[in-house]
Amino acid sequence: MKLEDIKGLNKEKILSWVGLQVASSATAKILSMAALLGLGVLVGASAAVLLTPRTGKQLRNDIRRRLRNGSDHMADLLPDSTEAQASGA
Repeated sequence: MKLEDIKGLNKEKILSWVGLQVASSATAKILSMAALLGLGVLVGASAAVLLTPRTGKQLRNDIRRRLRNGSDHMADLLPDSTEAQASGA
């Protein structure tokens, strides 16, 4: 075995040589499930909006209103940067 061979070794390669693999962490599993849930919510909401029996103008106005309300809601949830700086955060 040469020095170059040793430099390329990592945990996954060594474990695979003995027939093992790295176990995924609970955090990785939770994050992947949350990502799939978020994707499902996004697809479901998009399908519901697009399949609603409305005219194009009504649909565009509804989407615009929902986006505006959502951004206003997020602005209310996030602390104001000037308030955070004044409090020393």
